[in-house]
Amino acid sequence: EAFLAWLPLRTQTSDNGQVYLRSACRTFARTSIPDPKVLTDIETALCPYFTENITSDAEHSSDSEDELSEMGQLKALTLFCAASAKWQRNLDEIQQFLAAYNTTSRSRTVVHTIMDSLIQILANHGQAGVRLWLEHHSRQPDSRGRLSAALSISAPLALAKFALKQLPESEWQDYIALGKNLTPTPDKEQWQALKPVRDLLNKRFTLTLRKRMMLETLWPQSEHNRLRYAEKLDTLLNTVPTIDQLYQLHKAFKPQKLQAFLDACLARENTAGQSINKTVPEIKNQELLLEGLLLSNHYLSDHGQIPGLSFSRQIAGADGSGVIIDGDAEMLGHQRLWHFIAAILIELSQTEYQFKQQKLRISPPDSETIVLPKPEFTGTRTGFVITNWSPEQLTAFFRATEFTEHWYKNPDDTRDTCVIRR
Repeated sequence: EAFLAWLPLRTQTSDNGQVYLRSACRTFARTSIPDPKVLTDIETALCPYFTENITSDAEHSSDSEDELSEMGQLKALTLFCAASAKWQRNLDEIQQFLAAYNTTSRSRTVVHTIMDSLIQILANHGQAGVRLWLEHHSRQPDSRGRLSAALSISAPLALAKFALKQLPESEWQDYIALGKNLTPTPDKEQWQALKPVRDLLNKRFTLTLRKRMMLETLWPQSEHNRLRYAEKLDTLLNTVPTIDQLYQLHKAFKPQKLQAFLDACLARENTAGQSINKTVPEIKNQELLLEGLLLSNHYLSDHGQIPGLSFSRQIAGADGSGVIIDGDAEMLGHQRLWHFIAAILIELSQTEYQFKQQKLRISPPDSETIVLPKPEFTGTRTGFVITNWSPEQLTAFFRATEFTEHWYKNPDDTRDTCVIRR
């Protein structure tokens, strides 16, 4: 009750106040709430940094959002100070931080920004973050803005220490913001080697999140491939159109498999405009592209090039397993397979489906869900074989996706969809 009395209701209900206080109260997850007298003493010591000589617009009333925000900041800093039995030391260090900015001669807006930065440092790193700030500020007094910005980024303190000690001031923020999810964390030499890649990402993206996701996707690759993929990013995005989807594949695939997938994307695009035999990926690459696009829920524009009756002959395999697919339209087997993969993807894009653990779960709106293994293929001269689907499974897929009939069924054929058995 004493703690709630110290924490006014209007601060508890203010949006900004809630943000500050939630952040500060996490420090008490493993300790008890401090004595209200300690809180009052700390608050009294910090109050001048919020009130003395701070310029304020006359139109602001005592209930203004700015004053509620100030109260939230003051309460949050008080709680951070009180998080340790050595609260007096914490208070001294916070006062040193605020004195370095000379907050008592700043405008209200500037003071708010400084306090926000301090609270963020405390939320990320605790009092150790403030000590690190003071240590570096004593050696580089002109770096306080970049120091605050670097330590305000949510990242391990060890990463921040490395950046501040090993890298130029201009690279502190980039290293912490972009490198915090990289495993293993790049050392100084590796970070310098990443500069061409970082430069390309900086030119392309304004959002740090996008740069971080792309760098995290590229980092497990070789130094040569990182730069190659960064340079060919537009080409990659012709197959997988968003950074979110590429990042999803990075999470799903091991580095070697992702490399093979990205190389397959580049190979597909690099041969565009050449003869039809060269524009179609090899079967193993077709399977890999199908898997990646199923995971990223995307389809290819190639479906617009599928001739009618490309899959009009479906015959059960001679050994009773697998399905041989050929068609009236003349083409080589690997080209027919590529058309079939494009057809699978566009049909699934118009149906509810999930692809997990190599299983394809299709949920049509008016019938039961079906589950199929990810199709595996071998080629024939003019067709291909789905080696791990039965004739019944192919029929079920056609029906569940309402597969485009003119691709596989003659308009004069009035029979139900089925697969011819030998």
